Amino acid sequence: MHRIEQRRDPILWRKIAARTKDVADTFTPPDLANIVFSFAKLRLRDKQMLDKLAQEGCILLPQMQTNDVCKFLSSFAQLDVKKPLLLKLAVREVAKRGHELDVTQLAEFLHVFSKFEVTKPTIKLLAVLRNNIASKQWSIEECQKLPLLSTRSTTGKHAPFSYTKGATTIAGGNMLCKTIVLV
Repeated sequence: MHRIEQRRDPILWRKIAARTKDVADTFTPPDLANIVFSFAKLRLRDKQMLDKLAQEGCILLPQMQTNDVCKFLSSFAQLDVKKPLLLKLAVREVAKRGHELDVTQLAEFLHVFSKFEVTKPTIKLLAVLRNNIASKQWSIEECQKLPLLSTRSTTGKHAPFSYTKGATTIAGGNMLCKTIVLV
C-alpha cells in the first residue's frame, strides 16, 4: 500500500486527468482501456474524466479487441463507477463475442455484470461456461480460475467455485447464485 501512495502524486494525476479529458477523443481503443486501467490500479477517480472516457468507450467499444473490452469494463468495476449506457452497449458486444471468449475473459465479464447487477448477460455467460465445459472446450483446471476473477467483491473475498457430481456451483457476494448442470 505504501508504494501505491508514493505513486499517487495528486498534482501529477490531476494534470493527467485534465489532459486526458482534453484528448480523449483522439485515443485508440487500447489507449482508452489502458488509461482507465491506470487510474483503476491506483484507485483514483476523476468524475469528469471517467464520464468522458465512458462516452468515448461507447463509441469505440465495437472496435475494441475483447481483451481491451475486458480491461476497460473491469477498470470501471474496480473503481465502482457504473455507466448504464456503457453497460448496455457492453452487453451487446459480449453477446456477439460469447463464442470467442476464453475462461479469463468470461470471468471478467461475469464479475463486471454481477457487480453492477446486470443479470441477463450473467445468465447467458453462465450458459457459455456450461456449454464450453460440457463440450470439453475448457478443462476443469481452466475453469478453476473463475473464483479469483468472477466473484471478487470490494472486500477482496472470493465465493466458492466447485464441481460436484456433474454440476458446477457458482455463488456468493453480489454474484447471481447459479448451479450449472453439466450434461
